[in-house]
Amino acid sequence: MFDITPLEEHLSAAYSENRLRMLALASFAGTAVLLACVGLYGTLSYLVNIRRREVGLRLSHWEPREGKSCAASSVRESASH
Repeated sequence: MFDITPLEEHLSAAYSENRLRMLALASFAGTAVLLACVGLYGTLSYLVNIRRREVGLRLSHWEPREGKSCAASSVRESASH
């Protein structure tokens, strides 16, 4: 006649749909963060690969000046582009 079940079961059934949505959203968010990290790594790897030869040439032909370094000069030029 009456459906007598513990309160914990009623609450579990009531929140099961929300729990499923939260799990799906969390998995999509985790995938998005992972893809963003992979994209950032790929972009930085590409940029470093392009600049590698230029940095090597600068280091081999660098004329040291007071207070300046090859690395600081290279970073400054990269930031301005």
